[in-house]
Amino acid sequence: MPLFFVLSGFVIHYNYGASFRIASLNATVDFFIARFARLYPLYLLLLIFYLFNYRLLPGILTHNFDIAILPRYLLLWQSWLLEYRGTTWFGHLLLPPAWSISVEVFFYALYPLIGPNLVDIKSSRKLILFFAVLVSSFWLMDVLCYWNFDALRVWGNETFHIDADPQNALLGWLLNTGPIGRLFEFMTGAVAAQALIVLHPYEPSVGEHRAGVTALYATVLLALALYILTQHNSLIAFMGTYPGGLAPLFAIIIFCASRYESGLSRLLGSTPMLKLGDASYSIYLIHLFTLQLFSLIVAFPPSRANYVVWLLTMLGAIFFTIILSLGLYQVFEAPARTFLRRRLHACKAKIFGVQIRAKRFSAVHCTVVGVILSALFVFWNWPKTSIIEVFDATYGESCKNVSPPAPALNIFKRGNATDTVKQLCAGKDTCSFQVNVNRIGDPVPGCAKDFQITYSCRSNSTPTSQTVKAEAHGQTVVIDCSSKGAK
Repeated sequence: MPLFFVLSGFVIHYNYGASFRIASLNATVDFFIARFARLYPLYLLLLIFYLFNYRLLPGILTHNFDIAILPRYLLLWQSWLLEYRGTTWFGHLLLPPAWSISVEVFFYALYPLIGPNLVDIKSSRKLILFFAVLVSSFWLMDVLCYWNFDALRVWGNETFHIDADPQNALLGWLLNTGPIGRLFEFMTGAVAAQALIVLHPYEPSVGEHRAGVTALYATVLLALALYILTQHNSLIAFMGTYPGGLAPLFAIIIFCASRYESGLSRLLGSTPMLKLGDASYSIYLIHLFTLQLFSLIVAFPPSRANYVVWLLTMLGAIFFTIILSLGLYQVFEAPARTFLRRRLHACKAKIFGVQIRAKRFSAVHCTVVGVILSALFVFWNWPKTSIIEVFDATYGESCKNVSPPAPALNIFKRGNATDTVKQLCAGKDTCSFQVNVNRIGDPVPGCAKDFQITYSCRSNSTPTSQTVKAEAHGQTVVIDCSSKGAK
């Protein structure tokens, strides 16, 4: 994933950065039209297919599926929050690979603020300095997080009411699946693109070309060496697992491959690689479905014949995914993008005219808007102090000694709904929620289960208990700690 986000920053800035030099508002509208037409049609198609494939649509129609999930997925905001449903992060509830597309959308929302300022840096020395400060500051944050990993894990899981142990939910989102840490990778790619733009008018000399090709292959070897060392060094493994470790190397590789002709650059610029690049978005989103078709359900003992079977199966899965993706790109993705761009630009012309007349965004404008957006993002993710203190919430106490029909297992555990209810009631003085087996999980399939909750209001420390008789699924529980409802 680091290579994906670095490459994204590079491509976005190289293709769109120059358009922000004149009229930022016009460039911003055109940019959003282009990115929406590129991402959304295929994403929506596969999101619907995911709902069909995992039989979630009947649950939506019968209210057994938490429909409140869908709006953020339709808006591609699913990765922007540190929120869990049970032990599953919100961004992995539907079409799991799309978490990175949601992160990309976050970058697109910020790029009109980043692009105009980055375009103004026309000195190679300033770009190198900016790149060095960016990399060193993020590496420092990585090291501090590594040293305080366990403390951050405990604090994050308790503060955000997440039952994710032994996972580090806070750092996992902050540096990996959320947009904050990945923004560093996007920025390193954008800086590399700006360096290429600055140097584009100047043909590289023989000495520069030789040094650039040497740096290209040396950086590739260094990246491979660090990847191998992740198996033997915990700090390198941490920085390789979370963003920040290899991203600067990927930025250097992309810059050198674009600036200096070499065997690697010719390979990357070949027709087959360009075709794969066109279909890369389809490959990424559909591999979840295509690889399932080739999954081996039965485990085979190690042997030469079984290794051959496994290898042929993997090659078949990869080949099938690529062929299907190339066809999907030609038949659906490219035509849908062309159609949407044409229609949206027509709408833009009706609303604003052919060209939106506006001055460039100044550095002050970008800074003010950036601070406002950052404040909103922090406020949105700030841990909420709840007036309602939930001590215990349990689903299925009445079935704790029941043996369900095979192959189902009894996985009842007291408190199995505590973190879910804490998340639902965080920051509220009145909390009304529906007991939902799809949100909590089914601890004892085939048995009618009750629901029990023990809580107190901050204004009154006396614990209060409620019980919903079996079957509790679909029943509504109301907790009122307001001035009128609290006893």
